[in-house]
Amino acid sequence: MKWRGKAIGGSFGSIFGPTGALIGAAAGHYLVDRKGRVSKKDRERILVLTAGALHQITQANNRFTHLTDQAFRGILEQANTALDNVMSHYDLLYLIAQSTHIPGCLGKLAPAVRPYPELSRAAATWFWRIAACDAPPSPAALNMLERFGHSAGLTPEQILQASLLYYRGAFAIAQSNGEREKACALLGVAYNAGNDEIKQAFRRMSLKYHPDKHTGLDPDIRKLTAERFSQIKDAYELLQNRSDDGGEWFAHSCQAPHIVRAAPGMPVSCYICRTPQHLPQAADMISEAHCPLCQALLVFEKPLAEHLLAQQTGGF
Repeated sequence: MKWRGKAIGGSFGSIFGPTGALIGAAAGHYLVDRKGRVSKKDRERILVLTAGALHQITQANNRFTHLTDQAFRGILEQANTALDNVMSHYDLLYLIAQSTHIPGCLGKLAPAVRPYPELSRAAATWFWRIAACDAPPSPAALNMLERFGHSAGLTPEQILQASLLYYRGAFAIAQSNGEREKACALLGVAYNAGNDEIKQAFRRMSLKYHPDKHTGLDPDIRKLTAERFSQIKDAYELLQNRSDDGGEWFAHSCQAPHIVRAAPGMPVSCYICRTPQHLPQAADMISEAHCPLCQALLVFEKPLAEHLLAQQTGGF
């Protein structure tokens, strides 16, 4: 089964809410309302470590832009809500200002949240949001996120689920048993090859092995070339992260509560914060378009788009 299908199935729906709000509410309920299992001091420590971890990820990305700052503040407010507003508004502002002076927080936060699965998943979602808010995460940031997920007790599938709203490239992390390495080797490209290089390699290999190029050859040879072409096609789809709908993306219509096929310049509504936005005019930029307010992707594959729409309209 493809990782994409596994991510969209199973318990995937339970971890998403408006910008993680449902996760935050669940975590707050778990930590605060169940016979006071976690003290205020421990909740404060978790929030402080979260702030330091967010800064640690931005450092790994080597950028701190206006969008990063906006995401940073929004996530901390959300985390504070999840922890039953353990800090006042002014304490939270002070924490944001001091977060640059709290080192090594990801490594300390993981064991602190590990006993609380809801909070572990919420934290992973928040960290993917800050990591991908204005550009793809750096390799260092990706490594941090993966290590945090494992140390916090999350499965590879849960780490992938946490990324779905913000970063498509996380599918590469979830590919086990060297699938990406094998696909790159099959197409003759480097592991970190970009989309354009992968497309060129696929076209070149397709011209060489496409069944139509070998119609006059021995049946056994035709069979071998057809198998090779099928392998090349599978490798290309894996590396390109193409959807089961032929690479089509679906946006939330700003006119009515339904999904529509994405098109350049189309007015849409963000699935998460529901604010009106416009898709890029360049077709090849649509799949990476983010909402500037909540940093969520604006288009998704059809199964995930339908799921997010159902969540908004109370369909599950």
